[in-house]
Amino acid sequence: MLVSLAVLGLIAGLTVPSIVVSVDRGKNRSILKEAFQIVSTITQEGVLNGDFDNITSWDFVTNNGAGSISNYISNKLNYSKQCLTSDITSEGCRRGWPGYPPDSSLNKHNARWILPSGAKVQFYRVGADVINSSFMLWTITSKAYAYDMKQGSDNPDTLVIECQVTADPQAVDAWGSKLKPGMCGAFQAATSSAVADFNTVFS
Repeated sequence: MLVSLAVLGLIAGLTVPSIVVSVDRGKNRSILKEAFQIVSTITQEGVLNGDFDNITSWDFVTNNGAGSISNYISNKLNYSKQCLTSDITSEGCRRGWPGYPPDSSLNKHNARWILPSGAKVQFYRVGADVINSSFMLWTITSKAYAYDMKQGSDNPDTLVIECQVTADPQAVDAWGSKLKPGMCGAFQAATSSAVADFNTVFS
């Protein structure tokens, strides 16, 4: 009897941790996939409906008013919390690009949102002037309230993606992107682990 209990205890000790890790990985990937789909849908609709043609300001750092890209996306992200430029201290808003401090220029802008799932989506940059944009780069993290975000692991917390807004050949060539207008995918920069992380989540 004692031997049987010991064997059962050993089996449980070996299997339970792997089950917990597997569940966490599955949940993490589901959150990242859902957030990616939300960003992709907004991009696709913006191109197909001509909404991006009516954006008067792609300045997401200082402009959050009518006609701005950050205001447009906020209207699409119902029930989501928006972090404004000055908000780098409140829970969720204080974390930005992995490895950068909260007051980094990559975090002090209006284009940061915390979704109901707990994921955080934010602009990394846009290839833009005040009238038009050719592409948007995003970071998506599954854990908006975590201090550290993992990249390049078998269970990354963060995706870096690019979304093509127009068919600007210069912008497409700049990042080696093969995306068509309205499409989103892994950030193609050669120095980034974004493609590997993207493939890990969507494999």
